[in-house]
Amino acid sequence: MEDEGIEDVASSEVRYEGGIESGQTASENTGASLSSLWTFSTISQDRYDEHSDEHELLPYFQDYVNTTNITVQLGSTATLNCRVKRLKDKTVSWVRRDGDNIKLLTWGLHTYSNDARYALIFEHPNNWKLQIKYTQRRDKGNYECQISTHPPTVNPVRLNVVAPVVVIIDERGESVHEKFYKKGSTIELKCTISQMPQAQTFILWRHGDHMLNYDTSRGGISVKTDMSGSVIVSTLFIARAGHRDSGNYTCSLGDVATGSVMVHVLNGEQPAAMQHGSGTKDHMCCLLTFMVPTRLLYHRLLYHHLFYHHLFCHHVPLLSLPILLHILLNFKDIAIETCEADIAIETCDTDIGIETCEADIAIETCDTDIAIETCEADIAIETCEADIGIETCEADIAIETCEADIAIETCEADIAIETCEADIAIETCDTDIAIETCDTDIGIET
Repeated sequence: MEDEGIEDVASSEVRYEGGIESGQTASENTGASLSSLWTFSTISQDRYDEHSDEHELLPYFQDYVNTTNITVQLGSTATLNCRVKRLKDKTVSWVRRDGDNIKLLTWGLHTYSNDARYALIFEHPNNWKLQIKYTQRRDKGNYECQISTHPPTVNPVRLNVVAPVVVIIDERGESVHEKFYKKGSTIELKCTISQMPQAQTFILWRHGDHMLNYDTSRGGISVKTDMSGSVIVSTLFIARAGHRDSGNYTCSLGDVATGSVMVHVLNGEQPAAMQHGSGTKDHMCCLLTFMVPTRLLYHRLLYHHLFYHHLFCHHVPLLSLPILLHILLNFKDIAIETCEADIAIETCDTDIGIETCEADIAIETCDTDIAIETCEADIAIETCEADIGIETCEADIAIETCEADIAIETCEADIAIETCEADIAIETCDTDIAIETCDTDIGIET
């Protein structure tokens, strides 16, 4: 009778609720959700209680923890282990839990999911592994390995799916999507890859569809890959850049994540957007010299209409005096700013304004009228066609102009305008004009 009691327990009905009926196949029950996973018959419960020694020898998980966390890379294969001791006549199953919803994935050696990426792999002697191929972001979540005891014995597993972040950066470590190089220079592209669950240092570089890592036909191509903490840095070098090296470059980690940059190889001088091979922001301070014969030292020249709002700060060709005067006279918006003393000139037709950060000087013109105001001395200039007169509170100055000839006559022959902290001197000599800046001293010779 004792043997019969144990046999009755062993043959107790195990039923998948709402699911497998007599003659029904596993595929007919694919993807079922369970509100209560298993229900067990208790027809032999009294007899089972009589055998307490047998009852104590229940199956258990060999590697049980409260929750096992597994992190895999997007697109890789996830393997969830479930090692069971003393399983005997019990059955192992895998389910996915989303709140109160439970979805059966495997039962014994059978798979009950219509997603072909899921499979049960049994590894001798006791590992019932759930395998998920080509992991996707939606696979992230809670899974449970269950043993068909009453109630079920559960081992929870948390699956995380991460996607690596691939970025091509410039010299300042900022993301860049376009870079410029001069013909004959060395192309240097740097790619960073972060959020990788496993250490992987093999990065693929491509120019269009052509792989560069093993390119021996061109020559001058090398790839250097380093691990910096949890970030991989891969740098591509291409020597003696030519027009054929222009195009789209990609840095990729298999088929999972890719970063790209457009490279332009140009002849001659670099455009304003270029600086040492970078297509990013311009430096905001420069020093240019004009020698035709005028010399103009300044730090930044901003003009809008001539060069379409680009900074005139890098690789500016030398300009002759007539060209410079043409720019000053014919374009509406002109601004000159210096590092030591800020001087702004704005023109609108014949309107001119000069403002400085230390000494405020304003010149406003309307047709042929010009007015100059300083912080210490008020000077009024009135012009009528080519005649200009200057009257000051301390000295009378007369200026007569005739076409390109300018003569200045003063009571002492010297004209000086003194401002709060910046000295400005105006002297005339023939028709040559020079502007020199040194700290806060500005001299104009005409």
